[in-house]
Amino acid sequence: GEGESSWLFSHSRNLTRAYLEGDSSSSKAPLTHYDLARLKTKAIDIARIVTFAPNPHIYASVLDPLFEILPQIFSRAYMGPGVAERALALLGAILSGHITNDLRPLLVGRVLASLDEVLSYIGFHVTALTSGMLASAPTHADPLDPWVEMDRGEIFMVALRGLLRLDQRVMHAMLPFLAPMHTKLLDMIVAHQAEKSEPTTASEIGKLASVQYMWGTYPSLAGGAADTVNRTLTVLTSLQPRRPRHTHASGDDDGAASSSGARVAMDAMGFNRLISYLSGLKWATVRGLLAEMSAKSRMSALEDPAGLLDRVIDGLQSCSADHVLPVLHCLYFVLVPGSSLPTSTENSVPDVDSDVVARALAAGWQAAQDAE
Repeated sequence: GEGESSWLFSHSRNLTRAYLEGDSSSSKAPLTHYDLARLKTKAIDIARIVTFAPNPHIYASVLDPLFEILPQIFSRAYMGPGVAERALALLGAILSGHITNDLRPLLVGRVLASLDEVLSYIGFHVTALTSGMLASAPTHADPLDPWVEMDRGEIFMVALRGLLRLDQRVMHAMLPFLAPMHTKLLDMIVAHQAEKSEPTTASEIGKLASVQYMWGTYPSLAGGAADTVNRTLTVLTSLQPRRPRHTHASGDDDGAASSSGARVAMDAMGFNRLISYLSGLKWATVRGLLAEMSAKSRMSALEDPAGLLDRVIDGLQSCSADHVLPVLHCLYFVLVPGSSLPTSTENSVPDVDSDVVARALAAGWQAAQDAE
């Protein structure tokens, strides 16, 4: 009845506000990996609860506390610890769920009003981390915790992907920000590789932040300039995560010092996990970009399919069994471009030497057998 709906509306709104404000009694210490894991889970739960609002206008009103924060998420000088992460996690959870046609226009309007702040906040944090890839970068004032940065990056990934999928108007509004950001990230990765410098904690976290950002935004790349698409594919498939030489032994609580002066509690096994995650995400991003290009009949834009195949072969021969599937998908998209459009000539790829194709098929077959 009406009273029941009113109670649900009030309860859901209070739940949303309490989640965003967090525990007021907590200290102002930096967020931990455990904190971020909990807030991501809670965001999903709250997103499910508020979908029970009886009509779109009440649903939108329940989200008032969220859209009080997002329009000032970057410019507000004093924001409690974790508030921005909670807001972005909730935004991502909502946009990843079922959005009815009635609700979509209401969400689009409010998202567009917050978009500049959200993109500026994410871009600032990602750029700060990727600057650590370069030896000349300024030192970090605070310790870097790779697990915290990985979790925070996943919050960014889900929010960015949700924004891009919400509506074409939102995607078009994002493009002027995303295009220069992609260029900046690619430039930093290329500069780091050119330095041939020893890997550090900061450099590997910078790589991770870059790839997470690209995973979140690759749908915006597929329809963009061909040179940007090709450069992205080349840089990502050439990216090699590495473990810093001075990673501390398991059980050493002192942490490992990066060249930036940051200290983190991560042993060699922990870095292996981080590198495995980064490798899998790298190939998932390449697969996603190739899939989008295939769907848009743009595979003919590939400038060097043979070189791409060579790097995919290297990936098949070096990746772990856990990550072989996205690499095999990459092989498929390059060898069988536009397979859903067999009569299309627009989607064809320039001829590739038969020896390269044979090596690719052999590597794919071997990788599939090893993964069994």
